[in-house]
Amino acid sequence: MNKSLSLLFSVLLSSSVLFSTSSALAANESDCTIVGTNKADTILGTEGRDVICAGAGSDTIYALGGDDVIRAGSGNDIISGGAGSDEVIGGSGNDNITGGNGADSLTGGQGVDKISGGSGEDILLGGAGNDNISGGNQIDIIDGGKGADNIRTGAGSDMCGKDSSDVHLDACNIDTNGPQVGALMTNGLEFSAGTTAVFNVKVFDESGTAGVYGSIGGPPGWVTEWCGFLITGVLTQGNEKSGVYQIICDIPSNAVNEKYTLFVKTSDLMGNSGVEISIDFQVGGGSSDNLTPTVTKIDIPYEVAGGDSFTMRVSATDESSVAGIYAWFALEGGWLSGDGGALYVPYSEPRFVSQTQTEAVVEQDVVFDAKAPAGKYRIWLSIRDGVGNRDFYATDRTVILNK
Repeated sequence: MNKSLSLLFSVLLSSSVLFSTSSALAANESDCTIVGTNKADTILGTEGRDVICAGAGSDTIYALGGDDVIRAGSGNDIISGGAGSDEVIGGSGNDNITGGNGADSLTGGQGVDKISGGSGEDILLGGAGNDNISGGNQIDIIDGGKGADNIRTGAGSDMCGKDSSDVHLDACNIDTNGPQVGALMTNGLEFSAGTTAVFNVKVFDESGTAGVYGSIGGPPGWVTEWCGFLITGVLTQGNEKSGVYQIICDIPSNAVNEKYTLFVKTSDLMGNSGVEISIDFQVGGGSSDNLTPTVTKIDIPYEVAGGDSFTMRVSATDESSVAGIYAWFALEGGWLSGDGGALYVPYSEPRFVSQTQTEAVVEQDVVFDAKAPAGKYRIWLSIRDGVGNRDFYATDRTVILNK
């Protein structure tokens, strides 16, 4: 949220005291209403909602009232959320974080932190380091993170992450189950090319859902051209313990008319993964081209000597245009790289030397790595067209490396 605020700085001994007024926004953080310095600041919030960005230094922060967001940054900070449901991110350093009244989300980050939830149903995450965490009087979600943590849950039927290195000073229910997921609609989904696909999934988790992600697959494999590989789900109804998440993707107007699948993955605040579900859907009104480009010619020498460079040329056709061709070299009886992981042929950017609506010729400069062993290498091609059809396959062409 963008508030029009200014900061008044006053030096008090070796620290500075910061509080908000009602003028221009400070610093470059567009959502920060109060911004600290790199020194040891004392920062006072307001009785309303603040977004406090403290910066470096060992700061003392009093957020006061309102549902605040506090980003403490590096340093050994002392943070009091006060009244309201606050979100606190301690950052690096040995922080002392107190939530106060309200349903708070407190994260210590790196360092040996002390975290106290206070009253309210809190989420307390220690992060890296040997932390001391106290829950309070309500039902809290507690995960110490990496390190040997001391955890005291207090009253309430609390949930804790599974970590054998932690010391539980009182009872806590250990959460080892990932979120339960169900699609609100799984049959008969159809979308027209050039429109937005919206998928609704219901997610339940006792500790709270941390992430919902979708990936789309089709006949060519993973469909990354539309919305990337991972599409983040957005909570639209309910809450992290029981809510509806939307996964949204804009389908391009030239998408291939095919059956696709949305694969949904989830994780909770304890790091547990849910069972993956899949949602099939049909796309229509787009391209009828569901074939990958056809390679018509590969020009390559029969054999080369170690250290020699050469230019490989590949010609291909496709009714929707040839969008890309890349060649890989796999040692017969082996793969693209040796035990050390280095490719036998280092990456070389391909270039189009001619291209029409349906035909293309691509050149790629090739030189074998000095550690590539002598032998016969088979050419593999990564190839794709203008509407997303693609393939990765072994050709019948080889080249012999002599040393």
